[in-house]
Amino acid sequence: MSTAVQLSRRDRMMLHCAPLREEQVDDRALRTALHHARKAPAYATQQNFDKAAAALVQAIPIPQEIVDWVPTDTYIAPPRRPWKKYAQNPALLATGIAVLVIAIIAVFQLVERMNRFPGEPIALRLLTTAASNKSMMLDPVKTDAGALGDFLFMKHRLVH
Repeated sequence: MSTAVQLSRRDRMMLHCAPLREEQVDDRALRTALHHARKAPAYATQQNFDKAAAALVQAIPIPQEIVDWVPTDTYIAPPRRPWKKYAQNPALLATGIAVLVIAIIAVFQLVERMNRFPGEPIALRLLTTAASNKSMMLDPVKTDAGALGDFLFMKHRLVH
C-alpha cells in the first residue's frame, strides 16, 4: 500500500517545467521539486506520458520545403562554452595580462612610495658629500651642534 505524497503548490508548478531527462537540472528549486515528486505515482505517470508524446513528435517527418527554408542546425541549441574556452580567447587573454601588469606596477609604485621618506634628497646629498670627502675629514668632530649646523649650511647649503 503506497501512501499518497502531498506536493506543495510550488512543487506542482515546478513539475510542469520538468525536463524529460533529469541528468542536468541547473535550477535548485526544480531539483528540489523533482526530489519530492519522485515518490509520487502521478509524477511517474506524467513522465511516461511526456516521453511518449516526445517520441511521437520526433517520429513526425519534417517537410522538405521547411528543411530547405530553415536549416536543421537552427533547431539545435549550441553547447555551452566552458570557462576554459573563454580563457583561451586572445582578446580576454591580452586584457587579463594587461590588468595583471598594471596591478604589479601599481604594487611596485606603492611599495617604493612607502619606502621613501621626506628627507631623502637631503640624505642623498649628505651621502654623496661624505663619499667624496677624504677620510681625515670624517674623523670625529668635537664641537657643539650649532657650529656644525652652520658649517654644513655654509659649505653645502644643508639646512638643519
